[in-house]
Amino acid sequence: MQEINLKYLTAKASGTESGITEADLENLRDIGLSHEPSNGYARTLLFLLTGDELPTLIPELEKFIEIARAKAKERESDHILNTFANENIRIFPNPARDHIQIQSESETITRIILTDIYGKSFIAKEGNYQSTKIETTGINGGIYLMQLQLENGKLITQKVIIEH
Repeated sequence: MQEINLKYLTAKASGTESGITEADLENLRDIGLSHEPSNGYARTLLFLLTGDELPTLIPELEKFIEIARAKAKERESDHILNTFANENIRIFPNPARDHIQIQSESETITRIILTDIYGKSFIAKEGNYQSTKIETTGINGGIYLMQLQLENGKLITQKVIIEH
């Protein structure tokens, strides 16, 4: 494995082809699937060279990795789209650049207020909305609070990030 690593590092430093053969990659796979102390390094090197991820062969660890990936994917989607399960309201994109879209599948939104973290109001809209678009081009980048008043009296507050 040290020989394969040396080929990889030399090629990376010189910007040339690594000369790593299919047999070298197969050797890394074998070590990566073993219980040898160096299997983690072999897995990492194989991933760097090919993008292949090997199974861990430890059921508890596989479950842990699966949960961690699901949570990462959930955080990623929350970063783009915030959904309020009980109200079926979506505020997106978040972070926003030039606009924020608000959509409600069931509840009517009667008031929308956008304030900074100090309470200064930047946008205040009243009406009956199922869907609306709020322009943010005139607002400085930062962290804001979006407050939505629903027809049923419920108040929802969501953090919104504006980037320009």
